[in-house]
Amino acid sequence: MLIAPGQVIAGWPAVELRDLMRRMHHRAYTVLALAEDLQLSEARAEKVVVDLVAAGLVERVERPGVSVRGTAEEASAHSGLVFYRTTIAGNALGKARVGKPMARAEAVKLLEGVIARAEDANGSDRWLDWVVELVLYGSLAVEGDDPVGDVDVGVRIEPRFGPDDYVARQEQLIEADGAQPRSIVDTLGYAQVKLFRHLRGRSPRVDLVETGPGRPLPPGAVTRTVYTFDP
Repeated sequence: MLIAPGQVIAGWPAVELRDLMRRMHHRAYTVLALAEDLQLSEARAEKVVVDLVAAGLVERVERPGVSVRGTAEEASAHSGLVFYRTTIAGNALGKARVGKPMARAEAVKLLEGVIARAEDANGSDRWLDWVVELVLYGSLAVEGDDPVGDVDVGVRIEPRFGPDDYVARQEQLIEADGAQPRSIVDTLGYAQVKLFRHLRGRSPRVDLVETGPGRPLPPGAVTRTVYTFDP
């Protein structure tokens, strides 16, 4: 995802909103916690949350996991509090770069590279997951000749093996690579992260997000399915 200089999203400077999405990543906030974090009144913070929900950047969550409460909110009242976390679109904004658009022809070549690498992955036994769908969204998905931002692609994958076999093969993959994951989360997601890096190639202008049940693309986004595969 690319942010243009001076761009505004949901009434906020896009760069400031990107920083907020980064702070909220993997954490769920109450409105009061956001008010304190952004140094806003609670009423203003509530309006910000409403705008971010409408923009599809944050969503209400019932089971917050890692949560951030306001200083006046008691831990004992946790079950009665309302928490919000970033969506796929919010996480994409958190990774966005500030830069200039590129020629559509250049973006099309980058997309063709992603598709070719997906075909390569599905034709190889090196990977533990199938790439079953690639969905283009964002500026390149809109017909026209205008310059575009980054190449934004939703990727749906499916494991090739059952849970136990998958874990065993992933451990073998980690050992073969000589990798040292820093956490249990990095260990559990090692094979998928490696696959996404392969699909992305070396271009910083390709942005991939995992899609599937509970992982929708941004609401209202123009989308176009560019690749499907039936295992």
